[in-house]
Amino acid sequence: MKLLLKPIVDTDSPLEGEGLVIEKPVSFLGDVDPEMGILVQPDSRMNGEPLSRRVLFAPEGRGSTVGSYVLYALKSNGKHPLAIVMHKAEPIVITGAVISGIPLLEGMPWNFYNEPRILSKVVVNPGGWVEIIE
Repeated sequence: MKLLLKPIVDTDSPLEGEGLVIEKPVSFLGDVDPEMGILVQPDSRMNGEPLSRRVLFAPEGRGSTVGSYVLYALKSNGKHPLAIVMHKAEPIVITGAVISGIPLLEGMPWNFYNEPRILSKVVVNPGGWVEIIE
């Protein structure tokens, strides 16, 4: 599957890695451990999965302004996702992505998030082109 999404924070070069699809909106404050770089969303089937070297797919963000700094801490600790792909990015995630330099794209169809899963290969290209191999 190849899609053209809206880059909020674009990448300069292609990024490639596994994809992690979560079914619930993510709050980086509380749902992510910034030291370990893992999802700690107890009501998600992806609880305990690492974010590092993966493209994180979440339908949207939620939560506290501190979530922006958690994204920054993930980047500082080298535990950050390669990129974040959402249906709709909200200001907290946008701010965190900007200050951290983490590519952020929006416009993924909502139903893509119905089934949490790990994708074998995702390529995020400059300009918003995303290729997904399940």
